[in-house]
Amino acid sequence: MVIRSVAFIVLMILSNATFALTAKVDRSSLAQNETLTLQIQSDSRQDLSDIDLMQLRKDFEITSRSTQSSFNITNGESKSSTTLTLQLKPRRVGSLLIPAFELKGKVSLAKTVFVTEPKQIDNISQDRNVLLEVDVDKKEIIVGEQLLYTLRVLYATDLSNASLQPLELTGVEVEEIPEQRYQRSIDGRRYNVVERRYAIFANKEGELVIPQQELHAVVGGGSRFGFGIDRFGQRSQQIRIASDEQRIVVKPIPQGQIIADWLPAKRLTLSESWGADPSSVRVGEPLLRKIQLTAEGLSSARLPEISMADIDGLNIYPEKPELKNETTDQGVIGQRTETLAFIPTQEGSYIVPKLSIKWWDTQNKRFQTAVLPEKTLIILPALDITSLVDGFSFGNEQAALNNTNAPIQSDTNGVQSWWQYLALFSTFAWALTLVYLWSTRNQSQQPSKSLQKPVDNPTLRHAYHQLKNQCLANDARLAKQALEQWLSIRFPELAKGTISDKALQLDDEDLHTQINHLNDCLYGNSANSAWQGEELVKVVERMNKTKNNKKHAGLAPLYPSRAAT
Repeated sequence: MVIRSVAFIVLMILSNATFALTAKVDRSSLAQNETLTLQIQSDSRQDLSDIDLMQLRKDFEITSRSTQSSFNITNGESKSSTTLTLQLKPRRVGSLLIPAFELKGKVSLAKTVFVTEPKQIDNISQDRNVLLEVDVDKKEIIVGEQLLYTLRVLYATDLSNASLQPLELTGVEVEEIPEQRYQRSIDGRRYNVVERRYAIFANKEGELVIPQQELHAVVGGGSRFGFGIDRFGQRSQQIRIASDEQRIVVKPIPQGQIIADWLPAKRLTLSESWGADPSSVRVGEPLLRKIQLTAEGLSSARLPEISMADIDGLNIYPEKPELKNETTDQGVIGQRTETLAFIPTQEGSYIVPKLSIKWWDTQNKRFQTAVLPEKTLIILPALDITSLVDGFSFGNEQAALNNTNAPIQSDTNGVQSWWQYLALFSTFAWALTLVYLWSTRNQSQQPSKSLQKPVDNPTLRHAYHQLKNQCLANDARLAKQALEQWLSIRFPELAKGTISDKALQLDDEDLHTQINHLNDCLYGNSANSAWQGEELVKVVERMNKTKNNKKHAGLAPLYPSRAAT
């Protein structure tokens, strides 16, 4: 019991020593008579009352503050946090800085917010207790460009049973941005504001009409926006308020442009990261390249596929792309991440060609090009295990084992996938093989039988695991490519030909049946049907355990007409 208590105290001390301090705001732009919410958070239990807010008070009035702490233990792992929430009202117009905050040596990042002139209500005929306001960020857009449509409900009285009809438009795509709540002062009167914002993308030229939006509510009933219970004895009144209609001009895309390649965005960036040093990769070792395409004002579904042409001497295996959308108060940010695995088959120097993507800059009204420059890969020869064993010493063996047990540092861009674990496993197996060979050479003067056996090929292991993964993912197209690669490495004595030809040479009826089923799903009557790869995995696992039989070498295909496409 004492040991547990001491351990718990030590963990708490360590967590306090390694806590992180973050600051975030709910909006990056607002009017001077509006408020925004600032949250300062520690991922451990800290006293945030010691944070100095003097710099913050120069540009903002703190209208309210609250602190919330949480602590829980799940499966023996403790997690705690403390959050300081501040409601801020800007003191002036312009670009205002929310400073970095410091606590016990930890510093948060500074934030910048843009403050505009105070907003007033133009429609004075509305009930002054409840107001409905709409605006758009532009009156003219081009096809595919993001339009921000904002609808605000302002109320200075009890409001209940409030409802807004959903925004429904034909011929356009609508992305709803998370709702925001804040306060605004108008003529000395404080209003609660519920703001709904939508990112709208028009798919054709012409005039886009956004019809009136209607608010139905009960005034004098409940005490919050949404659903409430009428207070006993208090008079209530049903109201209906309609917003103004909005008309937007949608211009056509530039002449000569293809809509499929059209990328209108506020900003578009192209970046890459490598899982290892591209200048020191050996034959058979996997090398990961992650390419990330990010566009502001464009959804990830509209971002193009990033593909690469074949490079002799390099096998390139694309993984399934990752698509992600993020919504902010400035609209949609789309991101597409492509991960490519390079498996070099020959040593030498290889050029990965330049990658460029053309896009339309909606702010500056002109074409821009995002570019990734060409990259040179230096592929070193595969390690010669026989020569390494000849010069192997016990000291080197111990160092190899120590290095194998060392912790793995992840790369700065966070490239994480099963390829890294495969490389780690290969390295560990290689070290154990060296230890075994060294010990057997010292036990006998005769040549070791272990040295006469072929060393496990890391390229074969990679091809085998790649094939299993694609089968289990039920990806027929990639599974066929992986099967062809695995058969070529596993049975090098087979004559060149299609996978159907090789199945006939191996005289494996189960394999031939699975290949026919695979081709039928890809090209036959059941094309595009859902393919299940579990049965093919069973066949491949059986063949992988079977000793290679040289009697098949050199046999020609029995039925060339059955060759797969």
